[in-house]
Amino acid sequence: MSNKKFCLKLSTIMLVLGFMVSWNVEAQTDRRLDGTWVGVHEGIEIEVIMNNGSYEEKNNGSPASRGTYTTNNGEMLSTVTHIFGKNWNTIIGFDMLEPKWYTVNEFIIAARKGLLGLKVPEKQINELINYCISPPKETYSVDADSYISSFIISEERVVIIYNRK
Repeated sequence: MSNKKFCLKLSTIMLVLGFMVSWNVEAQTDRRLDGTWVGVHEGIEIEVIMNNGSYEEKNNGSPASRGTYTTNNGEMLSTVTHIFGKNWNTIIGFDMLEPKWYTVNEFIIAARKGLLGLKVPEKQINELINYCISPPKETYSVDADSYISSFIISEERVVIIYNRK
């Protein structure tokens, strides 16, 4: 009986490892994106530094966010791991957070606390926080000197053309 349980456990472990291996094989990065890219959107200069699946973004020279990304057939999915407090202050229009790096969990707690203190409705709080921590999936094209990003925010297509720095 214990032999059957062992075999069942072993089969389960092998199945989980198989999923992990297949997921890692599919997670890719387009090495043509490695480097520093500069674009402008609504008067804000956006600088993105990408390196083999990691990125850092600056807005008008100030740190904004950093995290990871994967690419597959011209689509990019980013995951935010840190948000810089000063960037959040710029988005909402006044100083609320310290000018330091916050993990996503630290950011959610601090931003929610600050916005609740201002009596901002819960629905708006969730929308603002989600906007910062959940970048939309983007489609992109890249050549030696240009990176064109396209994504949808609030049902509007946004296109940003970046140039290699």
